[in-house]
Amino acid sequence: MLIIPGNPSVGFKSNWTFSYGFTGLDIDIDKQAPILHGGFAGHGGYHSIHYPLRWITEISPSLEIDISASGGVSCGRDAVKYLLAGATVVQVCTAVILNGYEVIKKINSEIADYMSKHNFTSISQFRGLVCDRILKLEEYDRRLSVRAVIDKEKCTGCGSCFKACFYKTIVPDGEIFQTTPECAGCGLCHELCEFGAITMVPFNNNQLS
Repeated sequence: MLIIPGNPSVGFKSNWTFSYGFTGLDIDIDKQAPILHGGFAGHGGYHSIHYPLRWITEISPSLEIDISASGGVSCGRDAVKYLLAGATVVQVCTAVILNGYEVIKKINSEIADYMSKHNFTSISQFRGLVCDRILKLEEYDRRLSVRAVIDKEKCTGCGSCFKACFYKTIVPDGEIFQTTPECAGCGLCHELCEFGAITMVPFNNNQLS
């Protein structure tokens, strides 16, 4: 994180650059030694968006400063997430290195598409919009609300859902698979299925609807 002090008397506000700033370690298992620079080093990539999102939503409602968000932006959807969290601007690094500067045009176009879809005419209309919609831990609803259902016509029998289900509620049904009534509704199988064969359906009174 980097904070640049401002001077409101001359119209310059403070600026806070918030990025995923943890250092990490990778190891060469054949040399039994660190890789990177021979020790700890910064790391980033598409996975690194979640920590900054969490903390920007925490600080943006309380601080009257511009926030520059960085970490994990690969597309317009990622940039929109940072803006919804309260960021003023969004930085892009890894995506440019991997795809060239033309990716910026693509990201901007996707932001514009999002705004058009939701009838926003200005970024200020949705900046920080998610902040007051975040529940506290004690407010979480942990009741079972959905269950997985496997479409027999779409299931290929690949077994990826069967292997991943740690609740053991996906079982063989001939050459395909089906869920049992004990499904906990975690949604992992739905995320893993490459064939769109699994949907999450409302669950009420121990009955699928």
